[in-house]
Amino acid sequence: MKSKKKIKEQNKKKFIIFIPFFIIFFTAVWMNAHAQEQSVYQGLPSAPCMDPTKPIVQQYAVSIALYNGFKEERLSPTIGHDPGNCLRVLSTNDTSGRVFVRTNDTKQFTLNDFFEVWHKNFLFPSFKDQTFSSAPTIIVSVNGKRVKTQGDTPLKQGETISVSYWRDTAKTQ
Repeated sequence: MKSKKKIKEQNKKKFIIFIPFFIIFFTAVWMNAHAQEQSVYQGLPSAPCMDPTKPIVQQYAVSIALYNGFKEERLSPTIGHDPGNCLRVLSTNDTSGRVFVRTNDTKQFTLNDFFEVWHKNFLFPSFKDQTFSSAPTIIVSVNGKRVKTQGDTPLKQGETISVSYWRDTAKTQ
């Protein structure tokens, strides 16, 4: 039969192990409640959902043209229209290439931000009929002038940004 001292020690160990789980559980509950109170979707902080309760500080359009070699790839008309009544501050309304920037602050957005909203990888995009099997050569131009900023190219009012992906080999899907 176990002594009372051993039983007491075992119960103490069980209690000590229970404390961190208790703390983690209540921290998770608190964080979930706190996240639901936020007006900005925290999953993609670089381009949050519009907050209709705040005034619009910036509103403009930029044109983005994507090329897979010589073939122009159309943008989806639903980029930035996420589930749950979330209209991102970067969005499209049609396939014309016009990207609308409507935001409640003065943050400067980039091509990388746009690709995140689109759920695509700037360096390895997948197009309708192919995925790059190796890193493509990427050429970015703003208003016809080649730039070296690549994904860090800022989205500025009235500009036309062209992104061309050139490959040596490609895998057809």
